[in-house]
Amino acid sequence: MRNKKIVEITDFRYRYKVYKLEKRFCALRAIALNSKIQSEFRIFAKYMLYYLSSKNKFPNNFKNRCLLTGRARSILPFFKLSRIEFRRLAKQNYLIGVRKSSW
Repeated sequence: MRNKKIVEITDFRYRYKVYKLEKRFCALRAIALNSKIQSEFRIFAKYMLYYLSSKNKFPNNFKNRCLLTGRARSILPFFKLSRIEFRRLAKQNYLIGVRKSSW
């Protein structure tokens, strides 16, 4: 099993990379899809899109992780916690406004 800190660092690095390339990627994609622009510019934009492409350029490729444990499955998006940690913290009354309904 990988170290939690290593997973967090790589996740942060990938997210930062996407954040940095997002504006350039959107602009090149708009140029490549615009039929009113000359074909040379569109071909160059497509080439640059291919050059920028990597497996980490799209934000949907990331997994949401628990802030406390780094667990990648069953994350509650509002709290950014796994279901296990959410239940533990709710039992100890650390989460404000959360009431036990039935567990």
